[in-house]
Amino acid sequence: MLNPAIHCQTLNEQLRDRNKFVMDAFRLYVQMFSLVAGGAAFIAIRPERPPTSFAGLADVLAVLIFIITITLILENSRSWTEYRQRLSELAGKTRGAKLVIPEPKPLHARRADIVMMSAMAISLVLFLLFNPLGSLPKVIASWVC
Repeated sequence: MLNPAIHCQTLNEQLRDRNKFVMDAFRLYVQMFSLVAGGAAFIAIRPERPPTSFAGLADVLAVLIFIITITLILENSRSWTEYRQRLSELAGKTRGAKLVIPEPKPLHARRADIVMMSAMAISLVLFLLFNPLGSLPKVIASWVC
C-alpha cells in the first residue's frame, strides 16, 4: 500500500500536469488556428485567385482544430477534477468533520477553461463568418438572395 504522503504528492503532480496539458491544448489551438487564418489571409491577398476548394478546406481545418483542442481541454479538465476529488478524499477530514482539502466546485475550479473555450468558440465563429477566402459568407448570401 502506498504511503498517504507519497500518494498525495503523486496526486499533486498529476493535478499540475493536467493544468499544464489544458494550457498546452489552448496554446496548440492558438498556434494552429493562427496558421489557418493567416494562411487564408495570405492566399486571399495574392494576385492569382485561389481555387474555391481552399475556402472550404480552411473552414474544415478550423473546425477540426476547434474540436480536437476542445476535446483535449475537456478531457484534461475532467481528469483534473477526478484527481482533485481523490486528493480531497485522501487528505481526510478535520476534527470538525470538514475536508482538509475541499472538493473542487465545478464552475469555480474551471473558470479559466470556460473562458478559453469561449474565446475559441468565438474565434471559430468569426473566422467562419469572415474567412478571407469567403466560403461561408457566399453560402449565407445564396440563402438570403
